[in-house]
This record gives sequence, C-alpha cells and structure tokens, in this order.
Amino acid sequence: MSNRESLEAMERKMVVFLTMTAGLFCFISMILAPIYSQKKDAELYFKGTKDIYLINKRLQTTNSDIVLDDSIVLCRFVPVVGGEYVQKRNSEKVHIKSFMMAEIPVTYIFYNYIIHNTYPKSYDKDIYDMHYIIQWDEFLKELCNKTGRKFRLPTNAEWQYAAQGGVNNQHFIYSGSDDIDEVANYEGNTKQNQRLIVAKKKKPNNLGLFDMSGSVWELTSDKDEKNTVWPYIARGGCYLSRAEECAISAPALQCNEKNTMVGVRLVLEY
Repeated sequence: MSNRESLEAMERKMVVFLTMTAGLFCFISMILAPIYSQKKDAELYFKGTKDIYLINKRLQTTNSDIVLDDSIVLCRFVPVVGGEYVQKRNSEKVHIKSFMMAEIPVTYIFYNYIIHNTYPKSYDKDIYDMHYIIQWDEFLKELCNKTGRKFRLPTNAEWQYAAQGGVNNQHFIYSGSDDIDEVANYEGNTKQNQRLIVAKKKKPNNLGLFDMSGSVWELTSDKDEKNTVWPYIARGGCYLSRAEECAISAPALQCNEKNTMVGVRLVLEY
C-alpha cells in the first residue's frame, strides 16, 4: 500500500472515531442532563431550607437575652419588680405585676433579622433608624413564632412605672434624672436632619433601662378606642421632641401604625 493510500485510510479511521465519540458524548449528555438538573434543583431547595433551619436554630432566648449565633445579643432584658403605681391623670392606684423589660427599644438590625431574615452588618447593632416604620404587630407575631416565647408591648401603666424606676421611684422628671441631657436624645442636643440614633449613649435609669426619655417614641399596648385615626398610645418623646414632651408624666402621643420615629420596647413575662 502506498503512502498516499495509507494516509487516506488513517484519515477515514479518524473521521469514524470522531463521529462515534461525538455520538457517544451526545448520548451521555442526554442521560446525565436531567439528573444534573434535578441535583441542582435539590441543592438549591436544600440550601433554602437549610438557611431557614439555621436561622431558626441560631436564635436563642432566655429570660434575660435574645441571642444570635451564641455571640450577638439582639435584645437584653432587665427585671422590673412589681408594686403600686398611682396614675397621674386620675390618681388611680394600679397594682403592677413583676415583668422583664428590654433595656432598649427594638433596633434596626433586630427588626430586620426577625422580619426579613437579614442581618445588615453595615449598621451598628444598637441603632434606631428614625425614618423606618416599625410594623410592630407583624414583628411581635414573627418574634413569638421564631422563639416560642410570648413577647408583648408594655401597658401604659407598666411603661410609666418602669420609667420612673419601679418600686424605687426616685421621682425624677425624666427617666433616670432631672437633667434631660444626662438621659435623653431630644431636640436640644441632636440635629434636625439626623436619621440614625445610637442607643445607650445616655445614662440609664436605676433599673438599667436606657433611652426611655427621648430617642424614639415607644408604643404601649393601650389604645384609644374612640380615636379611629390615631388609636395607639406612645410615650417618652423622640429626638425631635421638646424637653417637656420627654417627661415621664407628659401627655401620651396619639399615633397609628404608619408613624415614623415610633418604636417598641419589648416585655417578657417572668
């Protein structure tokens, strides 16, 4: 056989080999593609359910803390021992049962973690976002579902009782002092265009509760049933409030669920 014929034979064999290889590749691809697709779908589904599982797994609660990942304290509670409280508006004496109260209102990071399962690390964990509307009813529902605990808002009487120091009432004008600059972020020491307020930068009251005067209005569970537009009652004033609005005995703010600069401070039963 001549060299030319030998070369042509080799070329024919090469074409046959490549054709068979391509056919085999297509055949294998047809078999494996659906399997791979199902595997990817399964991986994505597992990842999604795993993320949800881990979120629920990482959130831990005790009578004193709500903790994420064994290291990030989303909320800390202090005990408020019960006693008698005389309401300013009608001099009626109310008996307050003991309860646990959050040392600060719900922060931006805490809220977003419970509602959106996100943890925005660019924010300090102890910041209130004044332009952020708190959907407090949805927040409480989700928090209780995730933790299995019964968190709630304080009543109007409980809030005032805790703000004045509980059984060890020191009869201060503001929560923790007669000097508002010691205990509150209000119009006299913050900027009008300021959006973010850092928690716990002021002195707490004798129970260890921060920012009960100023910073952010705090919702109570009391409602004015006659007021269909502004039914909810909030206390304590905010960073834009005048000094007199931040006093413990100041008139309550009438608001609704769409108000900004209104937050929530959690209560947990013993």
